Amino acid sequence: MEVLEDKKIKKEIWKDDFSMYYKDGMDGEDFIIIKFTAERGRYYSKFSSEDFKIE
Repeated sequence: MEVLEDKKIKKEIWKDDFSMYYKDGMDGEDFIIIKFTAERGRYYSKFSSEDFKIE
């Protein structure tokens, strides 16, 4: 996982409604974007689960 500090990305994600939760806005210390990259996953279909690798 990594914390993204790119203001352009923060601006794309920010919604004005968030200001009720983040008093200092999108530039405040409380509002952060965390990026994670999955290596594998699992899904459920037709009464069974399947694992898969993300490449």
